Amino acid sequence: NEELNTWETERANFYKAVERHNAGADGAILITGNPGAGHHQLGLELARTIEGGKFYAVQSPSRLSEINVDSFEQAMFESADVPNWQEYKTKLNPGDVIFFGNLENWFVKGSENEGLKEIFKFVSTYSGKLKIVFTCGINFYKLARTVTTLDSILQTTIVLSPVSAEVTIKELMHRHRSGGLDLIVDGKEHEKMSQRELHRIYRRYHTLSGGNV
Repeated sequence: NEELNTWETERANFYKAVERHNAGADGAILITGNPGAGHHQLGLELARTIEGGKFYAVQSPSRLSEINVDSFEQAMFESADVPNWQEYKTKLNPGDVIFFGNLENWFVKGSENEGLKEIFKFVSTYSGKLKIVFTCGINFYKLARTVTTLDSILQTTIVLSPVSAEVTIKELMHRHRSGGLDLIVDGKEHEKMSQRELHRIYRRYHTLSGGNV
């Protein structure tokens, strides 16, 4: 039962962090996990559910572009559909939610990382009135803790845990039934497989994925 409730527990931890913010705690909420753990999608889903204000999703720039102060401001403008920073600030009200997905896309090894520094500065300045949510992979999080000031602007870090085979099978079956997953193995379609065969395949998937659906 504890394993089956893993995602529910992580959701509960997220809302506890939101409550701490409502009680006066500054800083961003970070959701991270292994590749395939679903940290970005879960973070986006949870950030959208926060009540009390408008939701803004800030898109990270292309990794091929030069990431600097201008690229940060452009990304902020686009999230609120406004032409300049002064107007952007007038759009933000206490309780609004700002979502920065895939934080690692703002990091360029060997550079000054001006864009990332602007994000951190934004959190330090506005996290008292805004709810700010980050997502990133666990490997970047470990790196960022050593080479940036990320930890100093976080209120809460939630690491998604790998799930059990039972949860993996349940989730894959749900995705299959909802039309999001087709399965063909050695030319044999899933409709022609027994439940026993499907479970064996799903358990193999769990082993290979390390519990990251």
